[in-house]
Amino acid sequence: MTDASRPSLVLGYWDIRGLAQVPRFMLAWSGIAYSEDRYSVARQADGSWDRSQWLDAKHHLQLDFPNLPYLIDGDLRITQSSSILHHLARRLGLSGADERTEALADMVSEVVAEMRTHITRAAYGNWEEMKESLLSQSLPS
Repeated sequence: MTDASRPSLVLGYWDIRGLAQVPRFMLAWSGIAYSEDRYSVARQADGSWDRSQWLDAKHHLQLDFPNLPYLIDGDLRITQSSSILHHLARRLGLSGADERTEALADMVSEVVAEMRTHITRAAYGNWEEMKESLLSQSLPS
């Protein structure tokens, strides 16, 4: 894809679902054309990780805080997953029609972020040991 034909909306992240998956769902649902920059990570023979694809690109993207994920929306360049989600919600008309519904949308967003943190810890930790406390204490009832 040439730069001239590339959509003005670009989502960048590692070549995994992770923190960029919800923005992908939002963009797919909206039908807005976008492209992705996916960065590979490979384990080296010495056990370290080769992140050179990202490290070579990150300072050439004109991001105020170079980090993954990032969203480039025309001249606007955003990093941090929550900031990206809030921007997309506003752009897609999902952030609320008035101050009250905006506040409720923000609250739900933060509850989901907390749940994601607990679930991620359990998924990458010892699931069998953590699942009971996750289900009984960490998730809202």
